[in-house]
Amino acid sequence: MTTVSMKKFALFLASIITCANIYAQKPSNKVLVENALVETVKDLCIGGNASEAAARLEILAQRDSTNGAVFFYLGKCDFLAGKYDKSVEALERACRLEPSNEDYAEELAKVYGSVGRGRESADIYLKLLAENPGKYRNAYTLTILADQQLYSMKDSLALENYDAALMYDEAYAPAILGKSELYRMRGNTAAFFSTIKSFTTDPTIYPKPKCDYINSILEHVDGMTFQTWGAQLDSMVTDCVKAHPTDSSALKMAGRWFYGVGEKDRARKYFSDYLRYYPESIEPHFINLQLLAMDDDIEGMIAECQTILKMTEGDGNYEVSAMSTLGDCYYQSGQKETAYSWYEKALKIKPDYLPILNNYAYYLSLDGKKLQKALKMSKTTVEKEPDNPTYLDTYGWILHLRGKDKEAKPYFKHAMLYGGKENKEVLWHYSEVLRALGENDLSDYYRDLSEKKQ
Repeated sequence: MTTVSMKKFALFLASIITCANIYAQKPSNKVLVENALVETVKDLCIGGNASEAAARLEILAQRDSTNGAVFFYLGKCDFLAGKYDKSVEALERACRLEPSNEDYAEELAKVYGSVGRGRESADIYLKLLAENPGKYRNAYTLTILADQQLYSMKDSLALENYDAALMYDEAYAPAILGKSELYRMRGNTAAFFSTIKSFTTDPTIYPKPKCDYINSILEHVDGMTFQTWGAQLDSMVTDCVKAHPTDSSALKMAGRWFYGVGEKDRARKYFSDYLRYYPESIEPHFINLQLLAMDDDIEGMIAECQTILKMTEGDGNYEVSAMSTLGDCYYQSGQKETAYSWYEKALKIKPDYLPILNNYAYYLSLDGKKLQKALKMSKTTVEKEPDNPTYLDTYGWILHLRGKDKEAKPYFKHAMLYGGKENKEVLWHYSEVLRALGENDLSDYYRDLSEKKQ
């Protein structure tokens, strides 16, 4: 090799060695990502901003799309930042990259549960339980397993796992409910009431879902069930109120239940407590208004309506409802012009408010006044609700008063199909229309039905 060639080779070799040294000193992309990930997680743990951390992690995910840890922490940060869809997407990516990583799977299960994807959450937990029972055997996973077995008709296994769950946590509400439902669905009512008691009496369980569950039971109680289990049903309701004596859901539930079973004084006590504890809430005032109406306490109703109007000034729906009731009250007390003025005020807010249009029209027809106006208002109600027997009766009756009995008859016939036969006044009106048309036998039939109604 010539001297020149030797020099070129030496220079080439030197350049290779220099490049090798440079690359040996520069960390790989994966190492850089790992280091940045550690710093990001450390910053987050000492009070960092989740959104900022997520932005940094997204950059790392672009640099290394195969790093499961990056997507795992990105999913956690997105969840903390309220970006739930992105959180699910990132955690699913982490689980695909590292399918054997239990921490990733558990985090995804938690997020699934938080965003309403309970079935997918349960599937992950059941898989984790099967693979690592020592770590994942707890009240939550055992209850999920029992729920699955219950709906697969494996009652014995379900009961066994509900009991196992309650061994871990004797007050675990989902396990208590699941076990109770098992007894209820299989007709073991005594065991149902015995089991559900620990749920209804526990003051640490949030009252709203508890009341929702109890209400779902009460809604399906028939007469025979009440005769047999009425005392236990009463106890279920009163136990809930004792556990949550000032909760609105519990007080409403108890009031409605006891009013429905005829214990009106007891019901009124709960409704009174509801109003006493929540005087600034509009609902107890409307419930009180209904109770006053059932007592025919016109003065009390007028006073309550005035209270409601003061509380709801500017809220058209509430205002119109109260004004409508004021109109009815004043008419019943003989102050007709005052009643009509309240109707007019309400109709300026909601011109198509059907209850007012119907009552206003009917009262005008009773007075024999402004029948054309009454007919127009009543026509609107039957156009909007053509199967409402009360509205059909009013319209038909006004037509009768105007001598249009042939036009009136079809409206009464239609009312008979949709509940009119249960109303004494509607039957009597129909009999009058039929008599005016000369159909006396049919008129006598409906008059007789009307007279037999209470």
